[in-house]
Amino acid sequence: MKTGKNLCAVVSAAVLLLAGCGSGSSKKGEEAYRDTLNVAYNAQPSTFDPMVTGATATAEIGRLVFESLFEMDSNGDPKPQLCESYTKSDDNKEWTFKLRKGIKFHNGQEMKASDAAASLNRWITKNTIIQRAIKDGEQFTADGDYAVSIKLNNPCLLLPYMIAQYSQFAAILPASVIEAAGNKTLTPDQLIGTGSFKFAEWAVDNYVRLEKFDDYVPFTSEKSGSWGDRTAGVKTIKIYFITDPQTRINGLETGEYDIAASLSYTDIPRLKAMNSTKMITENFNVLTITMNKSKDSIMNNVKWRQIIGYAVNLDEIMEGAIPTVGDYKAYKADASYFGQTSPWYSGMKQNISYDPGKAKVLIKEIGYDGTPLKMMTTEAYPEFYNATLIMKQQLEAVGLKVDLQVMDWGTMLTRLGDTTTFDLYPMNYPFADNPASNMTLMKTNASGFTNDPKLNDLMLQMQALPSFDAAKKFWKETIEPYCSDEVFIINLGSYDYIYGVSGKVEGFKPYYGLALWGVKVAQ
Repeated sequence: MKTGKNLCAVVSAAVLLLAGCGSGSSKKGEEAYRDTLNVAYNAQPSTFDPMVTGATATAEIGRLVFESLFEMDSNGDPKPQLCESYTKSDDNKEWTFKLRKGIKFHNGQEMKASDAAASLNRWITKNTIIQRAIKDGEQFTADGDYAVSIKLNNPCLLLPYMIAQYSQFAAILPASVIEAAGNKTLTPDQLIGTGSFKFAEWAVDNYVRLEKFDDYVPFTSEKSGSWGDRTAGVKTIKIYFITDPQTRINGLETGEYDIAASLSYTDIPRLKAMNSTKMITENFNVLTITMNKSKDSIMNNVKWRQIIGYAVNLDEIMEGAIPTVGDYKAYKADASYFGQTSPWYSGMKQNISYDPGKAKVLIKEIGYDGTPLKMMTTEAYPEFYNATLIMKQQLEAVGLKVDLQVMDWGTMLTRLGDTTTFDLYPMNYPFADNPASNMTLMKTNASGFTNDPKLNDLMLQMQALPSFDAAKKFWKETIEPYCSDEVFIINLGSYDYIYGVSGKVEGFKPYYGLALWGVKVAQ
């Protein structure tokens, strides 16, 4: 999920861990590289605290600063990062993780088991995904200086997946920071991780500056996805928050920015025509119609969710939101919960699909009184806004009234927490790597409060199975059909994320967004 805006102003001088952003160069052999990588990014997060929000911007930027016990490789499998190995009991309830030695935090302190335990216990309190498995107050404990363990009341086969999940991830911080933060969101000076970049400055509404952490030592020369060697390729990364896509591509063309994220699909011909600039794409977003399933919305009634499912045409919405440009089609209309390359992908189509006639019958049956549906959207993400306009037309075509509320991104995110202010909205989510980490099936505001007792029970049954293969079979044959019947969310399809990249940039390969470790910029 993407993110929005914060209340604080420029981070105080005390938080500026390193002064200046560096305009010089460094040499390797005979080739000179710039010290600073400049990135134009499309949204500003409301916080950089990696545990408190599922926002994409927080996750993308935060993973440059933080690491977890596990990270995902390019196949979507969790691999040990800050831990070097682990063991579990046959019933999937007892887990022990052996930590790597000599890992340094940005404050110079060595990472120990007490830090990992404190961080993971904070993560439990913040992350609703893990709360589905750890429900009875169980805690991670330190076993000496270099191991952490937990004994669960409920089995959790997919625990390594959940620790490695992309958003609201289990970042490891110093125990002293966790204790000082208490129940509050981390402040900028508390953003201390083990990553190859450290947080230096946040100029709100302008940029965030990250500086190379000189004491970062990779444990391997391999890298795959988010896993492995994350050595910094530049001394400084400046990520500018530029909400207007035209400004992002203009800055790329003039050389102000080295990488421009989330470019408009209509600008693809212009991007391809630029000299010494390349287009890089990544298909990792899923566009959805998210419905408010709390008691404060009519969408709490499954029949209303079925009405929406029958009223909307996935292909029309996806083409309008992600228009085909020439011979380049950037989307796949697909209602599945996982991408087509995922081992969890079933190819099953939702049982509730486009049928305006059935929508009209249900509207009459339910006794619709003409009250407008409150639908939120934002122009910060053109695909959201364009999708919403088409959705509005389709809903009105079956006899519904729609109160379309257009707002800035930060306001929309704030409104998600007030269940009285909306009924539905468009949202995108990065591909989940397994059902237990699928945000669209969680009881958070990001998912529209999906908190179904039967679904929760089925998820626990899956966690008790003996193998990943058994879990995948149970998902495809039992859980996914139930989700389809209940229309917890409407997945419209996946689509490409478009990056414009200067020809001077070396080593940039996105993985669930900005994977900037190892990236260099030639002079």
